[in-house]
Amino acid sequence: ITSLMREGGIRRSPTQLASVVVFYAVLTLAIVTAAGSLGLDLLAATVNQLILYAPRVVVAILTLVLGAAAAGLLAQLTGRVLREVGVNNTGGLKSFVRIGVIFIAAILAAAVLGIDVTILIVVTIIGLGAVALSAALALGLGLREMSQNVAASRHISQGIAEGDEISLNGISGTVESIGHTMTTVRGPNGRVWLVPNSHFLTHVVE
Repeated sequence: ITSLMREGGIRRSPTQLASVVVFYAVLTLAIVTAAGSLGLDLLAATVNQLILYAPRVVVAILTLVLGAAAAGLLAQLTGRVLREVGVNNTGGLKSFVRIGVIFIAAILAAAVLGIDVTILIVVTIIGLGAVALSAALALGLGLREMSQNVAASRHISQGIAEGDEISLNGISGTVESIGHTMTTVRGPNGRVWLVPNSHFLTHVVE
């Protein structure tokens, strides 16, 4: 358990956590005893309710501790897998995995404490949906020109073939290759132009 907590970024040992629980348990019993001796029945009843509620608090704390440990392990595993597939910059994704697992553990802990987490879950889903929509829009706008070039490559192949001599908007030469996004044209002096495929759809080609 200590190794699991250390890997999850928790420096306290299980004995230290247990000692804190025992300390506050004894302190609470002392307060209840003192309140009863002084005739403070309302305070004693309140503290008794807190004592009855304490097991839920302990379970919630354990859920958070184990969730933080699992978050650290999953983040390290994610970084290791990404490095194996050739991705070097893994800090952002590791942080996302860690925060996501801790957030799930926090929701479980809140449910153990009897807190209604329905609204929190709904707000989280809406937030994630907004982030996903923003990412999709950004990706779509960023890839718009690339998609135009890919679509134009199909139309280029209908009228131009590799080896043709063409002249396009001041560029003259031989078509060497027609790629998915750009066409390679080599001039008579050996100069090479990489022409975006969408350029062929907006200019007259000779």
